[in-house]
Amino acid sequence: AAGSYGLMAMPWSMVGELYPTDYVHYLAPLTTCMADVFNFMTIQSYPALIAYGFVPTIGVYCAVLIAATIFVCLAVPETLGVPHHEIVERFQRQ
Repeated sequence: AAGSYGLMAMPWSMVGELYPTDYVHYLAPLTTCMADVFNFMTIQSYPALIAYGFVPTIGVYCAVLIAATIFVCLAVPETLGVPHHEIVERFQRQ
């Protein structure tokens, strides 16, 4: 359910922006692998959650989506309009 609202597409669409250039070829496969693991967990949790009803099931998936959105907003730096070399320099200073 969360994937249909865009959560599953986030790792693939943001992977180039999340990591420094030197590490993206190591961390991109790890990120997509973790996305597949979370997708598997979502699929496996559905039968157990649906036993509580449709609304609680969607509520759990919605809560995960909201938590992920808050995390992205707080933890991922804004890079819109920032040249690539400045982003790399920002990571090197940290």
